Amino acid sequence: MSASISGTIKKKNGDTLAGVAVRLVHVPTGSVFAKTSNDSGEYAFEGIRVGGPYTLSVLPEDGAAVEKDLMHLKTDESLSQDFVL
Repeated sequence: MSASISGTIKKKNGDTLAGVAVRLVHVPTGSVFAKTSNDSGEYAFEGIRVGGPYTLSVLPEDGAAVEKDLMHLKTDESLSQDFVL
């Protein structure tokens, strides 16, 4: 039983941001998963444990981290979370 989270990271002008660190934390256990956005600004976490809650953060090199608190994920759920920095 698993879920997935994916999205795109963009600038306010709509340009995508490549190479941005993305961190997913499973709050109850403190487990941390890390990805980097690709050339199209996209990231994806697959095979995530259902439940939660989770915290999703983007960590741009030239700015402050942006976090989103996510609710519990359900089996086979595919959640989309985009960021505009």
